[in-house]
Amino acid sequence: MQVGLGNLRTDQLSMGGAVYQASRAATPNWQVTDSNRELTFSYLDDAGESHTKTIELKAGDDIEQVATYINGQTDILSASVDENGQLQVFADSEKVKGAVDFSGSFASEVGLKNGEIVTVNDLSIRSVGGAQLSVSVLDKAMQFVDSHRAALGANQNRLNHTINNLANMEENLSASQSRIRDTDYAKETTEMLKQQILQQVSTSILAQAKQTPNLALTLLQG
Repeated sequence: MQVGLGNLRTDQLSMGGAVYQASRAATPNWQVTDSNRELTFSYLDDAGESHTKTIELKAGDDIEQVATYINGQTDILSASVDENGQLQVFADSEKVKGAVDFSGSFASEVGLKNGEIVTVNDLSIRSVGGAQLSVSVLDKAMQFVDSHRAALGANQNRLNHTINNLANMEENLSASQSRIRDTDYAKETTEMLKQQILQQVSTSILAQAKQTPNLALTLLQG
């Protein structure tokens, strides 16, 4: 039986994902308009299947409201805004394999660029953006640890079952050995009794053989 927990190091990609940072910051008066409200993203899931989703943002929303709205529309991405007003989007490595491709008028407006790998080991809360990103990454890491905890529990149950089976086998083997020893003892006892009987019979026959000539001689003398 093999029990594996995988790698739980904080610098592993399984404990993180990729973050996509907007290259252009939203100004204090920036709002979604009819001309920049479309966000489309394409990705491969953990089974390698391709998916494309389009989110129609709400006209009049500012960049903070956009991040909140994106989070409510999909569980694939986690959006937040840094201290400079730049949108940052985190993609969980367990849900997304490879890069996320962003397109649409909104992606062009804010300049969503190629993602960078981020793990628990890379986190920093010294800035608003870092703190926001840390929440997303740590949430993903906790889910990963929880899934391994469940796997450990299942393995432990199987291990306990195996131990119980081995204990039963040991008990049955001990009982079998005891019966074998009893059988061997009975065999030896029977053999000993047999030899004693044969010895007694031989002694009796020999004694009778010695008495027979003496009896014949007595009869002749009489």
